[in-house]
Amino acid sequence: MMNSFMNAKLAMKREQMLSVLRLIGGRGFNWRAMLVMTALALSPTSAWAWGELGHRVVCDVAWKELSPVARDQVQKLLQQAGKRTFAEACLWPDQVRSEKEFKHTGSYHYVNVERAAKRVSTAENCESKGCVLTALNAYAEALKGEPRQGYQATPAQALMFIGHFIGDIHQPLHVSYADDRGGNKVVYKVAGEETNLHRLWDVNIPESGLPRDWRKAGKKVRGKHRGETVTALSLQEAEAWANESLAITRKVYESLPPQGSEWSKKDLAREYPVAEMRLYQAGVRLGAVLNQLLASNQDQTQAD
Repeated sequence: MMNSFMNAKLAMKREQMLSVLRLIGGRGFNWRAMLVMTALALSPTSAWAWGELGHRVVCDVAWKELSPVARDQVQKLLQQAGKRTFAEACLWPDQVRSEKEFKHTGSYHYVNVERAAKRVSTAENCESKGCVLTALNAYAEALKGEPRQGYQATPAQALMFIGHFIGDIHQPLHVSYADDRGGNKVVYKVAGEETNLHRLWDVNIPESGLPRDWRKAGKKVRGKHRGETVTALSLQEAEAWANESLAITRKVYESLPPQGSEWSKKDLAREYPVAEMRLYQAGVRLGAVLNQLLASNQDQTQAD
């Protein structure tokens, strides 16, 4: 019943938006682009990690961690990509993943493990079609101008993929189980609206404690945790990041409330500190990784 109601609401919203588009459309109007934007804006819950706000926070924290050399190189790559801020650029991999050219990147946003698994293994869990772990290593090479087969990208695109995927790997439900699509099939409600376990960790939980303005949100997260020790600061330790997420995921599944139940503000607040810490860890690690990768790029350029 709830699914039918939600689908009806979405259909009505889509039709209302299309009516507006018809009114404003005219000669030269880019219908295709606008319809894609409309579909994205009105689509049901998705599997995108952290939502827009979370990804912006991760990349805002990372920006503050960059060395002058790395920041200068990131700025040049952002200009090539037509992006004003690193926070904006980190949304791009989700925005293009449904396009034909980038459909193969869908599996790069997560890694699935068996229900009984206690550890993540790149060799075991990413062999068939790639995962977030293989993608991170591949796009690190593409950032240096040496893309692998299946991971072709310009250095600017590689930067955006790395920024996004380091955020993804820190979202617990992006290191989880295929049988329920990373929690997308585990249905709940928040404020009377249907959501799911994946979206709870993408959006509902982090946004329960963050300002809606991403700059203020980034300042809050960094200000609260700055000075705290974050280990595993190299890309070679990405499996450790995934194992941290898996440990959280296992705890989440051990104490799930009944499907269909309502998550209260208190329930969201209980989980929020974990989400906030993962955002901070992702940002600090992303900054450290880019400092390393772009410093080596600078050294190579000088050597040439």
